[in-house]
Amino acid sequence: MKLRRTNGVFLCGLTLLAVLIGCGSEARSGLIITATITPTYNGANTPSVDVVQQALCPSGDPEYFATHGALVVFNVRRKDPKSTMPESITIDGYTTLYTPATDSPSAPAIQQDTRDETIFIPSLTGSGATEVEASVALLDLVRKSAYSAAAGGALNNYNALFTFSGHSQYGAEITVQARTNFEIGSFDNCPAN
Repeated sequence: MKLRRTNGVFLCGLTLLAVLIGCGSEARSGLIITATITPTYNGANTPSVDVVQQALCPSGDPEYFATHGALVVFNVRRKDPKSTMPESITIDGYTTLYTPATDSPSAPAIQQDTRDETIFIPSLTGSGATEVEASVALLDLVRKSAYSAAAGGALNNYNALFTFSGHSQYGAEITVQARTNFEIGSFDNCPAN
């Protein structure tokens, strides 16, 4: 584990399945925050991002077509398990940076996404840990449309780096990052008969 100080904020970097761990701030928040991202679409966990909507499914209904979401899970625990000092975290927003995977070097660029969405992580009770889940956007309809215009339904692979920014109830700046991979192209999301 590496500990580095950047602009008054301490960050821990532990790469484990491409998850980065944020360690609080110089204000000694006393919390360790990790985040994981799982791509989701139409109620299922799937990294397959569909950019081409079929006019009609065999059932006669249009194919489901919406923003491809993701589930973020924040895990918060205390650096010092003996501490019982209350401290909540507010995530004020996030930025998603998309880069083509090494096996897709000629994939078109996807514009970075920045969103102001609040996610509240309540204070821990006692010396325990807590998990908070929230739904976020992996790839919205604007970016799906831009990809489709540039590449049609061609299959490419991308990495998405989510950077969540916020603050503790004591004003310490918090930054937590998490990565996920996804494939993008034309996928059949019609319901099975």
